[in-house]
Amino acid sequence: MGIVMSFVRVRPEQVEELGFAGADEVGELVFAAENPGPSGYLDKAWSGLDHLLRAADSGVELTDAGNSLADEDYSIWPAELVRATDERLRALPFDALAAHYDPAVLDREGIYPNIWLRDGGAEGLHYLNHYYGGLREFFRHAAKYRSAVVAHLG
Repeated sequence: MGIVMSFVRVRPEQVEELGFAGADEVGELVFAAENPGPSGYLDKAWSGLDHLLRAADSGVELTDAGNSLADEDYSIWPAELVRATDERLRALPFDALAAHYDPAVLDREGIYPNIWLRDGGAEGLHYLNHYYGGLREFFRHAAKYRSAVVAHLG
């Protein structure tokens, strides 16, 4: 087990409900939000992806965006931020991120989950590529439907 990150698409009426929810209710409401579409699950790749997105000056910050909810493990990303994130991710192919991938630097900087030097670094790069593709697909779908999203890190 470890720290994972995921995004869930929410409808406009759910945004208001989440804003009024207490800390003990936020998780229940988020996981009850049954909005079809691609998964926003990033597993433990969130930290490596966040590192590469910042290194590439993408303007996308996975861990410092959105507005915190009552349970600080959750933040809400308004539809405008979702749209802007989608536009930035569409303009950034994984090869542009991979240019900033240095397994030794990721290990030295303590970028979670400390897998970067395993198998000469190729396994970590493949892992990030897989979840980056899912992240792009998730935000493309959420932006298409003008949805807000909830990020969960915990």
